[in-house]
Amino acid sequence: MSDQFLKTHKDLRDFKYDGKTHNSTPHVKVRDATSASEVGRIYFALDADANRFIVDHVGLKKY
Repeated sequence: MSDQFLKTHKDLRDFKYDGKTHNSTPHVKVRDATSASEVGRIYFALDADANRFIVDHVGLKKY
């Protein structure tokens, strides 16, 4: 999906955990020096209330 698509469909970056909605915009790229189809990512949310990271997705590019 393109960045423009995600700008108009921001709800795709949201996920529910522990009864709250979190945003998984933050992510870390893994194996950046390889082809785009093989670059893994770890998408996560920052939960300031519980002082933790919540992992949403680990794998190939989510969007």
